[in-house]
Amino acid sequence: MVAELIAPQQGWARKAAHAAIEVHKMIQLEPHTAALSARAALSAQLGQGPAVRELAIYQGLLLERLWREIAGAPSLRLEALAYPHEEDSALYPDQD
Repeated sequence: MVAELIAPQQGWARKAAHAAIEVHKMIQLEPHTAALSARAALSAQLGQGPAVRELAIYQGLLLERLWREIAGAPSLRLEALAYPHEEDSALYPDQD
């Protein structure tokens, strides 16, 4: 399952979306967590059809995890998490 922007975003909304993509990647590397289990359930259900419930659960856990990552210094942490994507955007502005 790949996380990506489906529409162009600007400013802090884009930074937050890019930070969420990075947290999505982190979750993949954390075995035995509720977020990884929810991600697996979402992925499995998407193969069967609509996954509204599974998506809501995973998004909630992703948001909770993102908040824990940025809580101490939200603007600085969002920028740090989003940096790889923001750097790519600067090099290839037509990608977003």
